[in-house]
Amino acid sequence: MEQHIRNILEGAATAPSGENCQPWHVVVKDNSLEIYNVPERDLSLYNVNQLGSMTAHGAFLESLKIAASAEGLEARVRLFPDASQPTLVALVDLVQADISADPLEKYLRIRATNRKLYDKAPVDAAQYVLLKTAADSVASVRTSFIDDQARIKDLSDAFSLNERLLFENRALHDFFYSHVRWTEEEDRRYKTGFFIKTLELRGPQQPAFKLLRRWGLARFAARLGVSKQIAKDNAKTYAASAVLAAFLVRQNLPEDFVHIGRAMQRFWLTSTSLGLAVQPMTGVLFFMQRLQAESGQAFASSQQALIRSSFARISSAFGAGGDTLAVVLRIGRAAAPSARSSRFSVDEIVSEE
Repeated sequence: MEQHIRNILEGAATAPSGENCQPWHVVVKDNSLEIYNVPERDLSLYNVNQLGSMTAHGAFLESLKIAASAEGLEARVRLFPDASQPTLVALVDLVQADISADPLEKYLRIRATNRKLYDKAPVDAAQYVLLKTAADSVASVRTSFIDDQARIKDLSDAFSLNERLLFENRALHDFFYSHVRWTEEEDRRYKTGFFIKTLELRGPQQPAFKLLRRWGLARFAARLGVSKQIAKDNAKTYAASAVLAAFLVRQNLPEDFVHIGRAMQRFWLTSTSLGLAVQPMTGVLFFMQRLQAESGQAFASSQQALIRSSFARISSAFGAGGDTLAVVLRIGRAAAPSARSSRFSVDEIVSEE
């Protein structure tokens, strides 16, 4: 593999993905790249019809375009070019061009999810303009922002339903814990999932979190109200945000979620360049996708009611109307993340022809 291709793919591979599953495989053919989805990397309840993975692929493609610019190359992308190959997400031709390096390139390897408490101080006006410009960079994606602290606090409870259901729904619980990496050695070995330190657990949360990995104990604890208390603790974290940013599209197709991923990544990198922390809050949004796609088979009726209620509050707050609310990010100032999860190397995601 030529060095410029390796450099570009190293930048692309820094893109975020649900549970750090990194659902991509790249076939390199000279200066052309075939980007494939790897469905088995993420079989969670969140990844409805692989739409979560399509969001990750959008972030991957935007990162690839940014990294290519630093090599003096334009990345020309064709989405879903072959209906007979549903896992072929994109064909990318790298073409020599008279272009400058995208200034966001130097933030590709710095960007990270930050689950700490944020400073709720408002984002200044000049930064807000830059963030909105980044969010509106993809024409088919609409954005909506909330910076009123009372509204953010009210919505934090709705978003924290995700954490409550992690300890009340066995499929969610088991998938999540199967992706927790408890030691640095385990994190380096698997290169997917969450390294425990990235979860930013505080004080008594740490031993409790480890105990609750046993489903029987988690189910018993939920009956005692522990899952509700966990949700309340997470709601406090979500409420400690300066801004909430929502990304919406008109339809619910795979390419729509690729576009969402592109806009999200550009916004996230811009936030990083401004010294702002970011955390996605997508659980309830994808739970609602699951209810709509499967009539709620994965959730008990009481859980379905909670999901519908929380989603309605979130959707209304952002003025979704008939659009698909796909991603919400929380933004604010915070100390650096305590750790970063490992990732696949370029050699582990690439084959050459």
